[in-house]
Amino acid sequence: MVLLDMTISSDLRKRIIESYDSGEGNRKEIAIRFKVSEDFVKKLLKQRKKLGHINSLPRGGSKPKFQGELLQELKEYVENHPDATLYKSSLNISHNKFGFMRF
Repeated sequence: MVLLDMTISSDLRKRIIESYDSGEGNRKEIAIRFKVSEDFVKKLLKQRKKLGHINSLPRGGSKPKFQGELLQELKEYVENHPDATLYKSSLNISHNKFGFMRF
């Protein structure tokens, strides 16, 4: 079985897909052969159909809070106000559009 935090190599992903495509077994048989879960084989086939590739996908996590124009504005503010506290920053940066908490 595949461990949850383990990334499957691109070589193994390719061999799984090639075996499935050449009819060497169904999803369960392929999973047993390559020592991965049947759900992983299913996910890999679904990903290929939906995205057109079998590369590993980026892991989850939150999106950056600051991007583009907002990130540039924050950088400029910090450069111009290096001693500003979070509280002071939250009161002064673009009407709190960065989402700082007010105390």
